[in-house]
Amino acid sequence: MIHTYITLEPQGAKTLRAISEALESTNDTLQYLNLDDNPLLSSDTQNIQKNDETSSSSDTKDHENEDLSGIEALGTCLRSNDTLTVLSLNNCGLNRRCGKILADAVEKNDTLIVLNTDYSASSMDLADSLRISSKLEKNKYSRSVKI
Repeated sequence: MIHTYITLEPQGAKTLRAISEALESTNDTLQYLNLDDNPLLSSDTQNIQKNDETSSSSDTKDHENEDLSGIEALGTCLRSNDTLTVLSLNNCGLNRRCGKILADAVEKNDTLIVLNTDYSASSMDLADSLRISSKLEKNKYSRSVKI
């Protein structure tokens, strides 16, 4: 199993797009990708921190200036990638929009069995979290039946 841990600061979304495009087109070995603690929604982490501190919204993770292009590229990648089994996105600032993008993508993926979003799960819609969980369980069961 090939494991990779990547730190993306400060170009989170831009670098995530590049990684996603590479996984979509050339990956035939990478099974585990850890992107924990990376600012995946913006290339300017200082602006995100400032907005988090000053926001009066009940959902402080949703900001108008977020760059979702990296998450969208990751979603596109997950729809077609057939080698990645574990993706870790803990503490990446994911929000409701990210949850929907990831849920839509995971539903089309038959190999992913683990998607870690521990510190972001509370910012995602429960329905999207349940869709992700359900599909991952189906994928796990399918893998165990084949073995």
